[in-house]
Amino acid sequence: MGTEKKVYEGRVFKIYPEKDSIEKIELNIEYARVTWNNLLYHCYQPIYAKYCDLSRKERAKAVRKYLSSIEYTEVKELRKRLNKIKRTDIDEKEWTRDCDSQIFPQTLRILKKAFDNYLKNPKHFKVPKFKSRKSIRYSGSYQTTNACRLVNECTFKLNKVSNKIPIYQHYPSDGRLYKVNIKKKPDETYWASLVYEQSEHTVRREKTGRSVGIDLNVSGGNYITLSDGHIYSMPFEEIKRIENKIERENRKLSKKYEQWRKGVAIIENDNKKALIPAHIPKLEERSNYQKNRLKKAKLQEHLNNIKKDSIRKICSQIANDYDIVAMEDLNVSGMIKNSKLARAVARSNFREIRDTLKYMLEWSGKKLIFVGRFYPSSKLCYECGYKNDNLTLKDREWDCPNCNAHLLRDLNAAMNIEREGLRILKEEIIEEKG
Repeated sequence: MGTEKKVYEGRVFKIYPEKDSIEKIELNIEYARVTWNNLLYHCYQPIYAKYCDLSRKERAKAVRKYLSSIEYTEVKELRKRLNKIKRTDIDEKEWTRDCDSQIFPQTLRILKKAFDNYLKNPKHFKVPKFKSRKSIRYSGSYQTTNACRLVNECTFKLNKVSNKIPIYQHYPSDGRLYKVNIKKKPDETYWASLVYEQSEHTVRREKTGRSVGIDLNVSGGNYITLSDGHIYSMPFEEIKRIENKIERENRKLSKKYEQWRKGVAIIENDNKKALIPAHIPKLEERSNYQKNRLKKAKLQEHLNNIKKDSIRKICSQIANDYDIVAMEDLNVSGMIKNSKLARAVARSNFREIRDTLKYMLEWSGKKLIFVGRFYPSSKLCYECGYKNDNLTLKDREWDCPNCNAHLLRDLNAAMNIEREGLRILKEEIIEEKG
C-alpha cells in the first residue's frame, strides 16, 4: 500500500501576547537573526580569509563588495559548506539558552533554500546577505516546528514562552500542525502563521465546465475584465486617499528625523568642549518620531489589508465560477520601468492576483493557463483576426477596418486571451497523450 499524499495549508492569525511574552518573542527574533549571521559567516569563511589583514569594519565592507560580483560557481562551492555545518561549530552566547531550540535547524533550512533559489535563478534571486540589528528594530520573524501547540480554539502555547497567548481562530483546521512562523509587524502587532499537514484541502469547489479569459487593467472601474463581460473593480479612490495620508506622514517623519540629526550634531559639538559629556538621544527616544512612525505603519497595514481583501474576494469568485482560467504572463518589472505607469502598476498588485488565483484553482483541481506576454491580445480583432498595429494605450474602443465590428478594448483582449489559452491547453493535452 502506498502512503497517502499529504497537502499543506496555512492559516494566519493575530495573536495578543502580554508584556512578558513579547520580550520572549523579540528575544527569539533576535536569536534567529544572530543564527542567520553566524551560519553565513561560517559559510563565507573562505572569503573572510582573503581580507584577514583589514580591520573589522573594512573587512565587512570588502566582503559586501566581493559578494556583489561573486561568480556563480563560487556560490555553488559555498553552498556545499552548509551541509557540513553542525550546531557545535557555531559559537552561541549564554542568552541563547533561553530561546527556542528549533530556531537553529529552521534557520539553517531557510538559508539552504535561499542559496538554492539563487542557484536556480540568479537573475531573480540574490546571494544571501547578513542581517543588521536595524532590520529587526520594528519588525521581524522567526520560524519553529510543531513544538508549539494550540491549547484550545482561543489559546496558543509557544515553545520557551511561559504564558499562554490569546488567539482568535476564524478558520480552524483538523490537520497536524507542521510548522509555525511568528511575525512582528511595523505597526507593533504580532501574527502567527500556522502550516497544517492535511489529507485534503479544506475548500472544495465544484466543477462548472466553464472557461474564461482575464484581462488586467490599471484603472479602478474595469480592473479585471472577463471574456463573458463581467467586470470587477478595485476601491482605488480609497487606496489613493490612504496613500496621500502615508505621504503626509512621510514628510512629517522626514522633518522630525532632520531635527534629531541637527540636535545630535549640536550636542556632539558641545561635548568636545565640555568636561562632562551630555547624553546624546537615540532616535528610539524621540517620542514624537515614534508616534508618527507607528501612525504611518498602521496606515500602510490598512492599505495592504484593503488590497488583499479585494483581490481574494475577486479571485475566490472566479475560482468558484470557472474551471479553466487564462491570463497574460505580464512583464510587471518591465512595466514598472515606465515612469508614467509605474505607480498605477505597483498599486494594482498583478503578481498577487496571479499567485492567489493559482493556488485557489490548483486546490480545486482546476487549470490556470498563462498566455505569452508578446501575444497581441488587444490589437487582434476577435471576430476576424485582423491585427491593428496603430492601436495606442488611449484607445479604449475601436472599429475593425476589415469586418466593421465595434470592439471594446478590454473585453476584446479577454476574449482573445481565452481563445489562445484554450488552444495552448489543447496542445498540452495532445502532447501528454502522444
